[in-house]
Amino acid sequence: MPAYLRRSTRLAMVLSLAGAVCAAPARAQSTRAVEGLFSANASILWPAATSVTLSTVADDPPDRAEAKTQFDLGSRPGFDIGGGILVRRRLFLGAAVSRFTDAPMATLTVTVDHPAFHPTLTATGVVGELKRSERRLDLQFGYAMPLSRRVTVIVFGGPSRFDLSQDLVADFRVSEEFNRSTGSYRLTSPSHFETEKAKASGWGYNVGADTSVMLTKVFGVGALVRYSRATLDVRDPLASDLEDRDVTKPIDAGGLQVSGGIRLHF
Repeated sequence: MPAYLRRSTRLAMVLSLAGAVCAAPARAQSTRAVEGLFSANASILWPAATSVTLSTVADDPPDRAEAKTQFDLGSRPGFDIGGGILVRRRLFLGAAVSRFTDAPMATLTVTVDHPAFHPTLTATGVVGELKRSERRLDLQFGYAMPLSRRVTVIVFGGPSRFDLSQDLVADFRVSEEFNRSTGSYRLTSPSHFETEKAKASGWGYNVGADTSVMLTKVFGVGALVRYSRATLDVRDPLASDLEDRDVTKPIDAGGLQVSGGIRLHF
């Protein structure tokens, strides 16, 4: 083989090897086995249960007295922070932390039955705001569906750990008054309320979907819809004091969460 052909062949081999070495990182980068994800959102939660009623009864037949605490829950703001990994751009493994606070107005209605003295008496008092805080850890297992080069939808579900803190009525004052001129009894409105912070934790579930739109390779924006729910046994201080033991009442936590915020891929 002529010398110039041998030199040309060696040069082509060197260039081919160099091209392969340079292309390898690019191919590896485009087919990464694992990708990291991070999200931070502002959220609104519509509660799973919109009304809470806790009833305490003192029953000594034929006499009976009942105190019923009631409050309504509305939509409330919060935040959501999450992260996870995509395995080969399809399988999603992640976790998210959410927190929501509220202070619903509550009323307490007392009903008294003393058949030997008077008909049933009823009176209602305004307790005021009962502070409520709900924190949640969502474990998420899902599947990613790329809709385009920049848009990806992840559907997921998994168990959730709930931590609930709720102010409840622990004591109040009420009395039966006799009107001598009419010969009848009346029940004064409940007042002088004392509250106690009740806490409970437990497991529930979550399901949802997250849509991300990447503006660059690293930064993007997104929207999240998640539904979560759990029923937690909360200690009722009023009933516990009356019965001289710990009495728990079920309260629902979670609900429909809609969020929007930033997305990071790395």
